Amino acid sequence: MKNVQKLIQTVSQKLRPAYSVAEAQAIAWWLVESASNKNKVQLLTQISPLEPAVESKVMEWLQEHLEAHKPIAYILGHIPFLELDILIKPPILIPRPETESWVSQLITNLQDLPTNNLKILDLCTGSGCIALALANALPQSHVTGIDINPQAIALASKNAKHNNIANVTFFESDLYQAIEATHKFDLITANPPYIASDEWDELEPCVTEWEDRLALHSKDKGLHLIKKIIQQAPALLAPTRLPSIPQLTLEIGYKQAKAVTQLLQSHGATHTQTQKDLHGNDRVVMAWW
Repeated sequence: MKNVQKLIQTVSQKLRPAYSVAEAQAIAWWLVESASNKNKVQLLTQISPLEPAVESKVMEWLQEHLEAHKPIAYILGHIPFLELDILIKPPILIPRPETESWVSQLITNLQDLPTNNLKILDLCTGSGCIALALANALPQSHVTGIDINPQAIALASKNAKHNNIANVTFFESDLYQAIEATHKFDLITANPPYIASDEWDELEPCVTEWEDRLALHSKDKGLHLIKKIIQQAPALLAPTRLPSIPQLTLEIGYKQAKAVTQLLQSHGATHTQTQKDLHGNDRVVMAWW
């Protein structure tokens, strides 16, 4: 039986070959908190040692992660995303910190507006994390999330109930296909598949062996779906009421900013802006018409 700090140290050391010190510590705490059903403060202040079952469960999860390459989010079945608890199951895409960062910034910008009665479309919604974060932060708005994968739509709908969010609708669609031509949106967000074929082989096994390839990989150097999104976006956008807010926000691959910007300009965008992620890589392109 180990006390909390010794268990954290043991787990962190086993994770170190694959993670930085900070990442290993964060994952170790995540596992111990989940296994004990207690938060960090509760664990550090408890007088009694950890129950043997907690340590056993943590080591079981750790082995599953390190040997079977199963992502921690799939093992635990959920992941935090801004103020939400997002349920996750294979093979639906696991929300990334890079996505969380730009969504947080977009929400901050939107909440500063005099009006937040908006119609928002989230393409390739996956677990629904982006759509739900926007709906949660903007209760007077309505968010529509679509995905081609019925499993994703089922999970996104479950996440809406899990987080008690009512101002969101999820339905199955191949991009804009199932949306009525008369339906207009104030803004569109998308985290589409954008990984090129040559980049797929460089990804970690925890991605390639577990997550849905169709949610990550795209043809044409990763630009196939992005091109379709850009080509059809102007027809679905309402006349802008919000000059400071991008009408289209696209998460992209770190090598794609120039190509995506050119695509937007060729389809009538009057202004574009690129935003970097936590690691200094180009991660989001925003556009105005």
